[in-house]
Amino acid sequence: MSNDGELMGSKLDPIRPIDTIKPILPIKQTYTVSFCTSTYAGIGSVIVKAGQTVERPTEIEYQDCELVDWCIDRDLRKRFDFSLPVKGDITLYAKWVFVAPTHEVYFSGPENMPPVTVEHGSTVKRPPDPKREGHTFLGWYIADVPEEHCLFLFDTPITQHINLFAFWKEDK
Repeated sequence: MSNDGELMGSKLDPIRPIDTIKPILPIKQTYTVSFCTSTYAGIGSVIVKAGQTVERPTEIEYQDCELVDWCIDRDLRKRFDFSLPVKGDITLYAKWVFVAPTHEVYFSGPENMPPVTVEHGSTVKRPPDPKREGHTFLGWYIADVPEEHCLFLFDTPITQHINLFAFWKEDK
């Protein structure tokens, strides 16, 4: 630039007020936020005004999983911050973690024993033998019908809710 205001051989334009400058592209007033859940229960998309935040989706379920976060990348490494304004069209990806299902094991006997919760495929710890005056404890059985004696083995993996029944022999 020379001292007389020339830039590479041409005169500089006088400075124009900013309100007379027209944008070449229109300024976008809304953005689309798409949610990818990786499940069959899709949420779809929402429209958010420029500069506004988007609400975190709630009540999304996926069998045996828990939703722990929303990410802006498919690799699920970059967490999305719902407190920040949306600045463009984005897709958010659900980040799930597996949660092993649990089952209740109920013990039916003379004492009030609370049910025991175990993870699917785990075993249940044998409780202390219950006491009943004038009787000898025979064990915990799967069926409550004496003819169908089926002693429960405590190394059996639990795959559903079960009821175990105390069986006794009367002392003579």
